[in-house]
Amino acid sequence: MSTPASQPAVAMSSGAATLWLADVRDSLATNVSNYADCLAFLTPDERRRYAGFIRAQRQLEFLASRLLLRLAISRHLQIATAAIEVSVEADAAPHLRVNGSTTDVPFFSLSHSNGIVACAVSQTQALGLDIETHNPRHDPLAISRATFSPAEHAWLLAQNEADRTAAFYQLWNSKEALYKLQCILQRQPSALPEMTGPDGKLLTAGPPCFVFPRPRPDIFVAICSMQALSCVTCLPLFSFRSDRDGNDIGRFFS
Repeated sequence: MSTPASQPAVAMSSGAATLWLADVRDSLATNVSNYADCLAFLTPDERRRYAGFIRAQRQLEFLASRLLLRLAISRHLQIATAAIEVSVEADAAPHLRVNGSTTDVPFFSLSHSNGIVACAVSQTQALGLDIETHNPRHDPLAISRATFSPAEHAWLLAQNEADRTAAFYQLWNSKEALYKLQCILQRQPSALPEMTGPDGKLLTAGPPCFVFPRPRPDIFVAICSMQALSCVTCLPLFSFRSDRDGNDIGRFFS
C-alpha cells in the first residue's frame, strides 16, 4: 500500500504510542456541507450516531475522529483502511476487527475538544486519552473549587501563578484520561482516585502512568496507561477537509 508522505507509516517499539491530531475548524469555516464522501467510510451505526448530533461542530468532530481512527490504525499496521471493521456500542468506545479478527488489533483511545480531534495508538498498552483546548474565558480556580477535591485544589493553589493554567489542565486531563482507561479495562469504572499524594504532589508516575505531550501551546494532552510508555510520537497537527479529491481516507487529512 502506498502511503502519502504527509501521513507516514508508523512503526512503534514495545511500549510506545503515537498521537494523531486533526483540526476540523477549517471545514466549518469554509461552510463545506457535503460530507457524503466521508460518511461512506462509516458503518450504518456510526452514520446514525453522526446524524443524532445537533451541533454541526460536534457532528464534524465525530466524523473526523472516526476517519482519523481508521487512518491511524491503517498506517500503524500498514494495511488498507477497507480491512478495518468498526463496531459501535451505545456510550462506549468503538471496537475494531482487522481482516475479520481481533487478534493483534492495537489499542487506541479517542478524544476531541473545540474542533480538535485526537487518536492515540499503541500495540501493547491500553490507553486513555484526553485533550483540551485552552479557553481564556474559563477561570481555572473557580472550576477547580467546583470539581476537584480539597487536596487537588490545594495543589493547584500551590502552583506558581504563571504555571497555574497549565497545571489545571494537567490535573483535568489526568482525571479524564484515567477515567477513559478505566472504561476500557472495566465495564463499570471505579471512582477516580485522589490525584495528589500525602506529600501534596500530583500522582502521575504510576501506576497508572501519565505523559503530557504539548502539540501546540493552546492544546493540552494526557495519555494514561497502566505501565510507563517507552516513548510517545506526536505527529504534526493535520487539517481535516472533506472536499479534497482522492480515493483513500488519507486525502481528508493534510
